[in-house]
Amino acid sequence: MTIEDVREATRGRVKGIKATEGDSEHRKRVGPMKLLPSALIAVVVNLVYYLTGYLGIGVPALGLKRNGLGAAMVTNVSGFDYLDASAPFTPFANNSLILTVNAPSLRAVVKDGQVKVASVSVVNARLDHRYID
Repeated sequence: MTIEDVREATRGRVKGIKATEGDSEHRKRVGPMKLLPSALIAVVVNLVYYLTGYLGIGVPALGLKRNGLGAAMVTNVSGFDYLDASAPFTPFANNSLILTVNAPSLRAVVKDGQVKVASVSVVNARLDHRYID
């Protein structure tokens, strides 16, 4: 499977999710949030972050598993045609590592001692040093 195949498969999945307003897990997580007044959403997000991140307690009603120390996240932004993006840390995700997969582009590479054109994707990593200090 090539990078282009992965990109097209991801685009197809994203289109399918958008067409049905999210997959079942996504609907389970965001459904209850739609019922809250906007002023309470930040309170709920911080409470869930505290429960899952600090206390290690899952919230099955929202489809959230406990988030242990040192969790990693991979996000794919190739569907947006970004070539060199990095995802920011979000406090409620409690991740120590975030990998961002960007869209492939044609670049000059050296293969077998020859300069050739190849499809290359940039993968950016962010590491929170506090987890390993």
